Amino acid sequence: MDVAGCRESNGRKQVVVSSNGSVDGYDAATGNLIWSLNDIGGNSISSATAQGDRVFIGASSSGFDGRNASGRSLCLEFLAGATEPKIAWRAEEASCHYVSVLANDRLTWHVNKTGVVCCVGIDGKTRFRKRTLGQCWATPLLVNELVYLFAKDGRTTVLESGEFYKEVTVNQLWDTKNPPAPDTYVQSRPKPTGHGNAMQQAFEQLKQSDHNSDGKIEKEELPEQLRPFFPQLDTNQDGMIDKKEIDAMEARMRQSTTSSPSYGDPIVYGVAVGDGAFFVRTGTRIYCVRKSH
Repeated sequence: MDVAGCRESNGRKQVVVSSNGSVDGYDAATGNLIWSLNDIGGNSISSATAQGDRVFIGASSSGFDGRNASGRSLCLEFLAGATEPKIAWRAEEASCHYVSVLANDRLTWHVNKTGVVCCVGIDGKTRFRKRTLGQCWATPLLVNELVYLFAKDGRTTVLESGEFYKEVTVNQLWDTKNPPAPDTYVQSRPKPTGHGNAMQQAFEQLKQSDHNSDGKIEKEELPEQLRPFFPQLDTNQDGMIDKKEIDAMEARMRQSTTSSPSYGDPIVYGVAVGDGAFFVRTGTRIYCVRKSH
């Protein structure tokens, strides 16, 4: 569950929460639910981003998701006098996996799990889409009209904050061939359990949900925890999940498993700006990066 900064509509402050499959607005003073949008899909990691009268929701597909990763990151807009937002647009080519959407009053930047950055205008039209140096787990930052993209391996790509892709520079926080080892623990890889990961377990539950053995799975046959995913799993929107959709799901899941990222520290998890410096957090360290004089 991820939260956007508090925003105000009709003098009423709201907290916007983007969670798995829905986006909700809560009264900041009372905690009461004001509005809710369902069947969003793929918004389980990114936080919502508030910018003026707009809230941007980052989303991305997984192997257990039947829709294309593009087309689900979206923009919510609060019209004058409205308490609830409307969906202004859904991105055609942009998706966010680990990071949140970066936005100013003209443009938005979305970074997917393979490090592809997509710039989308607040009108919903794509300006550019470009692969950068690597996977980004830390949300990018906009500082002095420059966009900073932080790859998990310590490389930082700096772009001009315009409608065209233009690199200003690339910086390296550590030697990628000899990265610093964790200084407070010894890292070891987890041993296989034989039970598979959570996605595989959910997929096995899905396959076992055809209780009447007719080769099709209806929503009522799914376990309770899988029902919120039904709109994404039913890719042809015919009200049931058939063998073709299950086979396609399994293929995506295998591809996702074989291309899964490394979790070995050091990893850039998050970056903050303050006192004229960047503060970069990895697994066991915080780096302070200042401009040289």
